[in-house]
Amino acid sequence: MARTLKDLGEREAIRRLTAHLPAAAELVTGPGDDAAVARGDESSDWVFTTDPLIEDRHFASDTPPASIGHKAAGRALSDLAAMGADPKYIFVNTVAPADVPIETLEAVCRGITDLARTHGAVLAGGDLAEGDALALHVFAVGTLPRGSAVLRSGARPGDRIAVTGPLGGSFASGRHLNFTPRVDEGRFLRESGLAHAMIDLSDGLGTDLRHIAAASGTGATLFSERVPLHAGVDLNAALFEGEDYELLFCCPAEALEEIRVGWPGESAPVEIGVITEERTLSLVDASGARAPLEDRAWEHFRPEGPRP
Repeated sequence: MARTLKDLGEREAIRRLTAHLPAAAELVTGPGDDAAVARGDESSDWVFTTDPLIEDRHFASDTPPASIGHKAAGRALSDLAAMGADPKYIFVNTVAPADVPIETLEAVCRGITDLARTHGAVLAGGDLAEGDALALHVFAVGTLPRGSAVLRSGARPGDRIAVTGPLGGSFASGRHLNFTPRVDEGRFLRESGLAHAMIDLSDGLGTDLRHIAAASGTGATLFSERVPLHAGVDLNAALFEGEDYELLFCCPAEALEEIRVGWPGESAPVEIGVITEERTLSLVDASGARAPLEDRAWEHFRPEGPRP
């Protein structure tokens, strides 16, 4: 009997689909990171990422069109930021019902182009097709100096874990529609050469830290009282809800102060944990009690939790 996507869940389905992809000499980093990296010329690499944004899955049907465009571009730009890339181009394939007003799509495009322009990118093309619900399939391209991408796989035991801003409550507050992708911060961390690993926090702190640990062959310890939270938000929201779009990075303990001194963001990054040699993930509370960090990742095809 054939196994369905519901049987497998998102993560296992992706593993199955990518298990036998052919290798390419010019492909530096393929599936398994925030974006793919491919060789450019002698001094640069290309960075590529793609993301869908689907009505009633990633945004509600009454969402302002400009906010839909902002989120569509922001998600892709956040992936580029997690690699330390400079954004260059955005392409959008749009699916929409025939009765959608053209003014709605014009406003969506303005949301995309306004955010792209802020970060040095342009909307360079796309396509338009008819479908039952509004969906934007975004493809973004960036560049960086050859061999300088900050990957998920570089964390080392003893590295400090830090985040670029407060977490949690993104859906309830509406922040998932108007967040600022941390492009400047990601670029700074790449240029500093001090970050060993980095990821954008799209799936929740607990899940995305697990991605870093798995890619790096390490474990991690989080200190619950250090995790910065938005007002009125509890730790579980930061750990498991997702779509905060801050950056999580790992660096040597002695590098944190240097990073803070030159930091381009409004507030300095916050140290929240440490990478460990033992391949387990732990959460330490204010009393010093240690417990395993739950694996409660939200997955498509197994919709549980707070996402729309």
